[in-house]
Formats: sequence, C-alpha cells, structure tokens
Amino acid sequence: MWDRYLAKAMQTAELASRATRGPVRIGGTNFDVTLEEYDGPAPRSPRLRAMPSELLLVSADDRNGLASACRVYARRLGESDAALDAIARESHERFSPYAAERLAVVVADAISVE
Repeated sequence: MWDRYLAKAMQTAELASRATRGPVRIGGTNFDVTLEEYDGPAPRSPRLRAMPSELLLVSADDRNGLASACRVYARRLGESDAALDAIARESHERFSPYAAERLAVVVADAISVE
C-alpha cells in the first residue's frame, strides 16, 4: 500500500525523477542506492548514442516539400564531416506529427543514404 501511495505522490508532484535500488552488497556491507534526475540551471549535456543506426524523421505539408526536405538531408549526410547522430536529432526536433506527409528512415551510416 505504501508503494502505491508513494508512486501516486511522485506522479502528481513536480519533483525530479528518482530511481531506487536496494540493497546493493559491496564487500559484506549493504547499501541502498537512490539516483535523482538533475533539474538545475546548468545546460543538459547531449546524450551519448551507442546505436548502430539512427532514425531520420521528415515531415512536410505536401509531397513536394517532403521530397525537398529528403534531398536536403541526403545532401547533408553526403558531406565528408556529416554527424549522423546530430542530423538525426535535428530531424526529431523539426518533425511534426501533424504534417500531412511524414517519413521515417533508418540510416546505418551516411554512405547508405546515397
């Protein structure tokens, strides 16, 4: 019952996310470990991606706009210094789920786009 009350309180309160693991046994001593999401004023560091591929999301109001956006991404991914993870992250930020035309492409590396 206490767990349900605590879970409900955590969902309704505007608190940082927390995760608890216990007990952890290290050298004969038991520890309870609690991690809390940092929610301070410092800028968040970019996430480290360890994926073998990236999801490129493209959206536009019509087919011509979608084709144009795809050509722009293909050109950018074809550049010698293309950062696939950064381009994919940018595509996620620009993507609109409400656009009339939407496309998702799994890209393993910049060369596979050509």
